[in-house]
Amino acid sequence: MNKDFYGRRPERDGLWKNRTGAIYKIPAGDFIYHLGRYDDRLQQYTPGPPLVPGVWFQYDIVATGNHYEVTLTNTQSGATQVTTIFDNRIPRVA
Repeated sequence: MNKDFYGRRPERDGLWKNRTGAIYKIPAGDFIYHLGRYDDRLQQYTPGPPLVPGVWFQYDIVATGNHYEVTLTNTQSGATQVTTIFDNRIPRVA
C-alpha cells in the first residue's frame, strides 16, 4: 500500500482539492471516505476549461492580502475561467 508524506493513503482521484486549478490540499467540500463525511469548504472551486492533450494552459494566481484567485486559461482557444477563490483566515505569524 502506497502512503503519502504524512503516512496516509493517497486520496482517491477526482477530489476537488487535488484537481487542476485548485489550491492543493486546501479543503474544498470533498467527501472524505475514511471519515464518512464531507470536508470543510474553505476554497470555492469550479472546474476550469477541459484540459486538452498537447495544448498548454496558463495559470494566473492573484493574491491580494489573504484573498487568492486562480484563473486557468487554454492558450490555444483563449477559454478562461476562475477556478478557485480562497480567503485565508489563518493569521500570518510575524
